[in-house]
Amino acid sequence: MKRKKLTFRLPEDLIEQIESRALATDRDRTAVVIELLRLGLETEEEESPQEGFKNLSQQIKAVDHKLAQLTQAVQLNSGELVSSQALISKDFCRSEKTIDHQTSYVASRLQSPTVIESDSINNYNTGDEFEQRRQSVLAAMIGQQARVFDQVLSAYPDPICVLDRLGRFTYVNYAIALLFQSEQNPMLGKNWQELDLPPELMKPLDTQRKRVLMSRRNATLEVEYTSYQGSYQYEYTLSPILDANNSVEAIICIARDITERNQVQTALRESEAKYRNLFESAHDSVFIIDAETQRVLNANWNAARRLGYTHAELLSLSARDIETPAAAESNCEIITQLQTKGSIVYESSYQHKNGTATPVEISSGVIEYEGRLAIQSFVREISKRKQAEEKLRLLELAVFHANDAIVITKVDSPEPLDPQIVYVNSGFTKMTGYQPEEIIGKTPRILQGEKTNSTQKFKIKQALSKRQPVKAELINYRQDGSEFWVSLDIVPFANQEGHYTHFVAVQREITEQKQWELELQYSEKMFRTAVENMLNCLGIYSAVRDESNQIVDFKVKHLNLATCVCNNLTQEEQIGCSFGQLFPTELFEQFCLVVETGRPLMRESLIGDHTHSNKFMSPNSELRAAKLGDGFVATWRCCD
Repeated sequence: MKRKKLTFRLPEDLIEQIESRALATDRDRTAVVIELLRLGLETEEEESPQEGFKNLSQQIKAVDHKLAQLTQAVQLNSGELVSSQALISKDFCRSEKTIDHQTSYVASRLQSPTVIESDSINNYNTGDEFEQRRQSVLAAMIGQQARVFDQVLSAYPDPICVLDRLGRFTYVNYAIALLFQSEQNPMLGKNWQELDLPPELMKPLDTQRKRVLMSRRNATLEVEYTSYQGSYQYEYTLSPILDANNSVEAIICIARDITERNQVQTALRESEAKYRNLFESAHDSVFIIDAETQRVLNANWNAARRLGYTHAELLSLSARDIETPAAAESNCEIITQLQTKGSIVYESSYQHKNGTATPVEISSGVIEYEGRLAIQSFVREISKRKQAEEKLRLLELAVFHANDAIVITKVDSPEPLDPQIVYVNSGFTKMTGYQPEEIIGKTPRILQGEKTNSTQKFKIKQALSKRQPVKAELINYRQDGSEFWVSLDIVPFANQEGHYTHFVAVQREITEQKQWELELQYSEKMFRTAVENMLNCLGIYSAVRDESNQIVDFKVKHLNLATCVCNNLTQEEQIGCSFGQLFPTELFEQFCLVVETGRPLMRESLIGDHTHSNKFMSPNSELRAAKLGDGFVATWRCCD
């Protein structure tokens, strides 16, 4: 039998009676109160009214027998009155214990007990006096029982009342009087219409009362009632009280406040509906699998759809049927971990109905489902994630094995002037000689030294403070102290919130390139010196093209000193001039062929028979021309 804890606040005199009864019957107070409540509420364990009246008759006969014995004892020895009084007291207690099994209705219908005077027992002399005394003792016992019942039922928190065949109240406890904001006694002997009780509450009750009168069976109904204390829901139980002729004499009504229970049930239904809605609408596949047999107990629609089954087909399968053979081999280990930890997240692969395998991530936990242990699994397809992870793996390999040095630094402060290295690839180690464990956590400035250009350092500092990408070329130093030229390309990286947290620097060694540049600069310097000191004239010309990409003219790009002296013009005056200003127009087509075909031009005579003389050139000048870019370079001898 399930038990719940209830707390009653009882009057002190009632508590004293309960304690004395518990002491007299050698029981605890809880047992006494439970027995009284059962009798008052007519539970399944209580006696029927017929049995109660039968037991009452037997108890009366027992009292008669004891009183007869007492009479004989008094007649034989009037001096033994004291022991006779003790016998009466002992029988009273024993009878009181027996009377405890009578129904509350019988107790409530009896009148108030007759007060027993302690010295009145000595005044009996005849049989009538004994009969009166017997009736007085019995009335006192039953009256005391009625008072106990009334006090217990008054302290009971749920409303309790007794209605006669006409619907009149013959008993109401304190709770029902409080419900209707009335006193108990004024309600007795009146029906609900006379008391002007709420029709929305009493009409359904009265209808059920009439049914109980006709059927002689218990009836229940639920009614919602709004009083000054708020809105409450009650469950009424109406039980018939039968008389000696098996006719319904009255009806006892017990109302139980089920407001909280209904609220809990409503919340439970809403919770179940939300769970079902989440279960069916979850984007992930959801499975509930029997922990012992591995059978699929339930699954949402997405689980069936993704595996190519109908919902009914999926529920006929086991976990082994939807896993790939390789994944099924690890089932025992996974189940062991679930039993140990209660939940687990792992990667596996499921098999589609058509046989294709799909990588999945599974989050499983042990639950109780329909009275059995089950495994609830949330399954997420991770094909795209696996592809992304593979791309990332290849990218990491490419970055790690790249010839260029790649350095990632982290910025912890708002001013990223002293970033810390968090990653370097193998190219960095080859370039600088530092191993990752030797450099991670330090600043990239460890590579700088005496010959590191301060202008380039300032340029980098300014760009980093503004979170801007920057390119620079400077001298760094290896771990062994040797110097090398490096080209830096630094780019800031932001997180999802848009805050810059890291810089990625790609470093390429350009020591050899710098040497070539120095050699080229030296060669250019030597070439320029030779060109400028040539005795022959030298000019560089670029082609001018129209929209159809045809050459329509040439412009002067460079002239040496000899050309300027020959022309008696400065370089500034000649740069950008048209071809026709310096050369005979008859040479235009030949220079076009040099540019278009790439074949050099060599003429022993600059001026032909039909060519007009040029004041800057000797007619017998030897001309050389060669293609240079989208133009040409030409040399000739100036006029004498």
